[in-house]
Amino acid sequence: MQLFGNGSSRLDTTLRPICFGIDKAVTKTIAGSVGPVKFKRYEHILYIMAQLSRIVYCDTGIMWYVIEKSLGMSNDIVNKIITQYDRIYLGERRKPVTSQLGPPTTMESYSLKPGSGQNKYATYISTHEDMTCLFINASKLNKRPNLNSILGSKDVIVSFKGSSTAANFKHDLMSQFTSEDIGTILDKGGLNIKVADGSNNNYVTGAFVYPLVHAWNVLTRALTEHCSTPESRLFLTGHSLGGAYCSLFGFILAEAKVNGAAYMNNIKSIHIVSFGAPTILGDNARNTFNRHLDNGLVTVDRVVSQKVPARSASTQILVGGPAGPNNVIPTIPARFSHPGFRPLATEIRPEAGGRPYSIENIRSFYGAPSKTRYREPTTWPFPENMALGDRKMKAELANIVGNTLKIQSTDVMEEGDVVMPKDLAVPIEEGDENPGPPEGQLGNPPLQKGGLGFTEAKRIYDKQTMEHLPNFISVAGSAYAFAFAHAEYLGMFFAGGFRAPGMKNPANKNTGTAYFALGDDGVMFEYVTTTGGRRKTLKGRRKNIRKNKKYSRRRI
Repeated sequence: MQLFGNGSSRLDTTLRPICFGIDKAVTKTIAGSVGPVKFKRYEHILYIMAQLSRIVYCDTGIMWYVIEKSLGMSNDIVNKIITQYDRIYLGERRKPVTSQLGPPTTMESYSLKPGSGQNKYATYISTHEDMTCLFINASKLNKRPNLNSILGSKDVIVSFKGSSTAANFKHDLMSQFTSEDIGTILDKGGLNIKVADGSNNNYVTGAFVYPLVHAWNVLTRALTEHCSTPESRLFLTGHSLGGAYCSLFGFILAEAKVNGAAYMNNIKSIHIVSFGAPTILGDNARNTFNRHLDNGLVTVDRVVSQKVPARSASTQILVGGPAGPNNVIPTIPARFSHPGFRPLATEIRPEAGGRPYSIENIRSFYGAPSKTRYREPTTWPFPENMALGDRKMKAELANIVGNTLKIQSTDVMEEGDVVMPKDLAVPIEEGDENPGPPEGQLGNPPLQKGGLGFTEAKRIYDKQTMEHLPNFISVAGSAYAFAFAHAEYLGMFFAGGFRAPGMKNPANKNTGTAYFALGDDGVMFEYVTTTGGRRKTLKGRRKNIRKNKKYSRRRI
């Protein structure tokens, strides 16, 4: 146990120093002076990121209604409103779109209320590889004011969807066999980004990177469109696979910023908040990523659902199992690691030594004494009742939701509210699944030079992590999620985001990439062509696009 004396400091490269208005070199005295009022700001941003990480699973028509009716309310309310709209528009999730022009493979639930594109506040992107994300201006969230919010009018949030089909889960499991140097991947994609490390030894899970590279021109179009004001802050979030995407997107953007990419000119900083994300980095890539944390360009808050706090993969698996009170997804793929810092498995009582990672100990460290790993009354950041997620409050929650939607609501989390794993056998159209890296790129090359994990890069990390507060945050879910911790984060339930048979992705190889605008009056369709990645695939895609002239699509 390395003690944290009053005069010594450690670097906190999470969002906490920004929320509290303190320097990231934190002493025990400064930390203790923060208190519960300021700590509410930190919990608020975590709750909002969890909220948007769930909303991005929605079809865009349903998403628009959820945003208009409830964005920024407490997570219990937003979660239930998503459930209600999914029920109301269940039929439309299996019907071809008729309310506006679009490909017949796109469901009506992606439209519902056709918009003009005026007063646009969000862009929804979905590729045929099912890389799906939502860019949304923080100004939309700020229309429902909360004194605990740190989000300003210039801020932009990008939320990435996680796994929602059987093909997604297969892709996730196979990702451990696709390690590749990220600089090589970026070079193949023609992104003109040179990794500052320059070692060709920055191994990442290639299967998680290629879908981002293939859609790079579309992603940077949205980035430029939404981050149009100098000194913009970019918040990236996602659950599960979405957590991997947002972390890797942030990594690539940080390298692009260092390279002087024009689309990064207006972006001041990048803030990553992931929920239940899988591992993505080899040892050297982790050190390369972490340099962006120390120089202040990037922050990372990696949230993991755990009934029992566990900092090592072995303990996590023993407590969790494939499904259980601890989320085990963050322990895979094997042989990779997470961005940021965390206590070493060999450390003795790191939290007692001043390196907290359990949410109750983080609160206490920052002057907000807490004994619960769940919701703390003194740091609850919403005006709505903190107990709305409890079973005893389901009638009150139903009443609030009913009044919000002006319809009769139903009880919370009854059977049928979510699609359970047994229903995940979703038929996937040929060519629509996420293929990962190009043919010939499969394999499992050594992550670093060295044996048995005792690499020079690992030794550097082991020294550096002792000088930092953990970026790993262990939180407990509700009683509903005890048997499947991965399915709930901070009151948002993700099992309902899985697609049942007949519910389709809005994009495939015949349509191009969905680039939908969400504005004050509804959703407007547009389809575009991605230009990154494999030329052969894109040539075939352009040929198929020309066959259908009924809807908007253009190359960008």
